[in-house]
Amino acid sequence: MPVKDYSTTPASNTTISSINIAEGCAPGGINNAIRRLMADIATESAATTSIASASTVDLGAQNGSVTITGTTTITAFGTATAGLVRRVNFTGALILTYNATSLILPGSNNITTIAGDTAEFESLGSGNWRCNRYTRSTGQSIVVPLPLGYLSGLTLTNNVTDASNDIDFSSGVCRDSTNAFNISCSALTKQLDAAWVAGTNAGGLDTGSKANSTWYHCYTIAKADGTADFLYSTSATSPTMPSGYTYFRRIGSVRTDSGGAILAFRQDADHFILATYVTDVNAASTTSATTNTITCPSGVRTRAIVSVSQVTPSPGTTFSLITSTTNTDETPSASLFNIGGINSTIQTQHAVTLEIWTNSNSQIRRRSNNTTSTIIILTRGWMDPRGQ
Repeated sequence: MPVKDYSTTPASNTTISSINIAEGCAPGGINNAIRRLMADIATESAATTSIASASTVDLGAQNGSVTITGTTTITAFGTATAGLVRRVNFTGALILTYNATSLILPGSNNITTIAGDTAEFESLGSGNWRCNRYTRSTGQSIVVPLPLGYLSGLTLTNNVTDASNDIDFSSGVCRDSTNAFNISCSALTKQLDAAWVAGTNAGGLDTGSKANSTWYHCYTIAKADGTADFLYSTSATSPTMPSGYTYFRRIGSVRTDSGGAILAFRQDADHFILATYVTDVNAASTTSATTNTITCPSGVRTRAIVSVSQVTPSPGTTFSLITSTTNTDETPSASLFNIGGINSTIQTQHAVTLEIWTNSNSQIRRRSNNTTSTIIILTRGWMDPRGQ
């Protein structure tokens, strides 16, 4: 009688391999029962069972140490009495699928086994198991958390077939927004004009319908079992997550124009460069601090890449400061400016390319020492740290 079949309730153990040990049993029965129990324990300790991998491998039905062969993905270990422990050896590469309740694994991630790996699993009852120990045959750690804020790949590109509505997301890996979970996602194409559906060439919007002249933030999202996808949301911090998805990381932003088409752009690492630059300001200079909204993502701070022109009539001298709203507001002068013109008898135009941090409302600030010039701000793109 396998030890695993004994009851955890002492009073329920009235026989051992059909040997009566109930109250009033013959003395010889006790002797035989003890011998049988010793044999069962020895068998349990020495037994090695081999079983093929399957979606559900019934560990509780096996004795002693269990060798799992094959490469079929395992999602469950069957039902067994709580507290039952099984030592497991793997002979090949298969995936143990993490589940926060039924298959708890180190690092809260799937594990891809290697031939020679060993592990110890404990039944928690009701079909739930926890891995208490996992040892690589190579001696390496199975869980290597990515560095805080890590992001590699996961870049955005306008889709060629439907550039107005679709974005191609490249494969990549990152740490989630809470720095608690590694997300790894394959390359997918997601549609902004359709509700989210898992997979490529499928809807990607978390809620509502695509709107004109609107910023959409792009996320990679993941379930606890490692399943990953991409998502669009107007929220820069709290996307509406599809059922089963827990982890997310914002990886960029796109904007629709007045007709609803996604603005064309090029991404190079953290830099997003618009295919067509946008004239966001064309106005008279002002001696008071003036904030202007420019074409950079809202809801987050980015470093705007802008070309600024200053047209000064003759005669005249204008000094201007184009700054972040978080900087101290200062009065421009001949010794404090980032664009300016000398006194001249003819009209002058000066131009400079600047990188200025926006506020979360996509705004920067301008101020001049007079009101006689014209300030033109052309937005070329932005640098987005994306949580790094």
